[in-house]
Amino acid sequence: MHALPPEEHIHHLLLKLREEVEELSSALTSEDFQEEMADILEVLAALSKCWGVEMTAIEEKRLQKREERGGFETGTFVEFVEVETSDASHPILQYCLANPKAYPEIPLSL
Repeated sequence: MHALPPEEHIHHLLLKLREEVEELSSALTSEDFQEEMADILEVLAALSKCWGVEMTAIEEKRLQKREERGGFETGTFVEFVEVETSDASHPILQYCLANPKAYPEIPLSL
């Protein structure tokens, strides 16, 4: 065993998070679900500590985003958003343009 440098520690925690999320997606029982969620929360707590961010601050941000954008508990899925403008300063277009990996269908040059 040895201590990892901070960058390597974060890298390995992110790999562990991917592993735990994959295991969560295979959970078949409530007990399995609880086990995997506990593991995910443990990894998130470690990542939070590495970044120097309190979990309470993350919870506050989660609640703020849910208030502003909505949450996921209702199962509502947005299939598409139509914006009737080519004005790149529109807030929705700004958001999409700032996240090209999530929105590859949005041309970078509007």
